[in-house]
Amino acid sequence: MKYYDVIIVGGGIAGCGLAYNLAKECPDKSVLLIEKDEIGANAAYGYRNTFKEIVKEYNLPYVKMYKGIKIGAENKILAEINCPMYFFDYRKACKHLLDVSSAYVKKECAVHQGSHILTTDTSKYYFDKLVDCSGINFFTKNSANQKRPKYYWKGIVTKTKKPKISNDYYYFYFGDQGHLEEIYPFSNHILYGRWKYVRQKEVNILTNENYYVVQDVSFDDTKICQIPCSPAFPICEKDIICLGDSFGNANCSSASGIGSILDSSNLLANCIKTNSNFEKMWKKKYLNFYLSQLASRKSRYMRNPLLSSFVDYPKNRDILPIFNKYPEVFIDLLKGNFKKPPMEIARKYPMLFKFNTLLNYFLFKMNPSGV
Repeated sequence: MKYYDVIIVGGGIAGCGLAYNLAKECPDKSVLLIEKDEIGANAAYGYRNTFKEIVKEYNLPYVKMYKGIKIGAENKILAEINCPMYFFDYRKACKHLLDVSSAYVKKECAVHQGSHILTTDTSKYYFDKLVDCSGINFFTKNSANQKRPKYYWKGIVTKTKKPKISNDYYYFYFGDQGHLEEIYPFSNHILYGRWKYVRQKEVNILTNENYYVVQDVSFDDTKICQIPCSPAFPICEKDIICLGDSFGNANCSSASGIGSILDSSNLLANCIKTNSNFEKMWKKKYLNFYLSQLASRKSRYMRNPLLSSFVDYPKNRDILPIFNKYPEVFIDLLKGNFKKPPMEIARKYPMLFKFNTLLNYFLFKMNPSGV
């Protein structure tokens, strides 16, 4: 059996990003990446969006740059945020990261991991560290019968004819019950997604909602997507490490696409280089932010029925226009940089809502594995 310092299971952005960062931080390590399909094959329609600094840092190939975002509710634009966003080909980005790494690549299916041994459908390998980048397949968590992420963005994505909208901007439309529509216009078509932030077991959440923007979309050719957005611990156990969607690393309030996962892959590469505890370092850097966002999401979109009868929640049409005055706050949210909202926004929320959010945060803080 061949030995590798690090074996990566999964050839998405987490696995390819880690291969890239390992080559940069510890080029002496031997790295094997296992992928059962094609590299970067699991992205819906093969595209993602991110910011200039990430494109520049990783030299990612992109297909379109939008001037910014138009955000709205109930079929009405309420704010315009000017911030360049880069739309890139997910497969090409993954292949680029892998090509400039020093990783070996095998098209095999991981079947079982034992004590420093990975078994695939065709081979066996020794390893020092195994990194699970299998995404929602949860390769190691399923094998060890561990908790999986509890909250997800679930959605359907389709490619359809372009409505009469500018293709200089992309669009977010927010619903008051937690759903989101996103529209990426090109010259002769759009990519359109409708999403909702839900608990894992809520699978039929996209059939009976009121969506406002693209009423005439044909959903004959759609992709069903789910993105885990709550950290499930442990993420490290002995020689096994989870990265990316395999432990819920996507930010529940971020549209930066791959930013948080690439940043975490860089953190992991440094931890492997210095023999540091990745879970401890990840929690120190990210956990308070994740729990704050989860607490806010749960308070607003997963409401306690009794509390809802007493609390008059503000509508998106009341909140979103304020971002015209504070565009940097919305951009920070997209980038995953949580800051206190301006008082003009904070005053829109009743005291009971703030109390419930604080209570949720402390409950998550006492038991983050139960998130």
